[in-house]
Amino acid sequence: LDSKRVLLLDHGTDIFTWIGMEVTPDVEAVALTARDSLIAKLSAYRFPTPRVLTFREATSASRYMMSRLAPLHKDAAVDQDISYPPLALLQPQERQALVSKFLFTDDPSFNEWMLSLPVLPTRPDSYSMFMAKSADVAAQSATTTTTSAAAAAAADLTERMENVQL
Repeated sequence: LDSKRVLLLDHGTDIFTWIGMEVTPDVEAVALTARDSLIAKLSAYRFPTPRVLTFREATSASRYMMSRLAPLHKDAAVDQDISYPPLALLQPQERQALVSKFLFTDDPSFNEWMLSLPVLPTRPDSYSMFMAKSADVAAQSATTTTTSAAAAAAADLTERMENVQL
């Protein structure tokens, strides 16, 4: 959530509009007009029609929207870089400012939840195919990310996947 941007998020039952603190009134007016047009298209054939909720950064109401977001900020930085590579391009102070905007909850992050699931292959050879594909994905992610931390994260992910007990 960048303070200089407007975010439109279709959450299924709700459509959130989040407006950063540094958004100028002119940009906000254009964004809200575009939002209304997009919402008309998105909800034309949906039942029930989603609620449209608008939040401004640093208000108490914006905490509602932020609490509905996946808590990726709880994961280690290397796991975040694998899940969302543009984070690796942020300077440490920019990354800390971004993470500090999120509410910390007891809810597991997506990675924590995935690692808690038992992995049971359907066929004996499907586990080795899964591991080979996962290693390829991790290696590809490491080559497309510009930091060495991402390579370490890919190796860590591969090691964790190899240690999954059946």
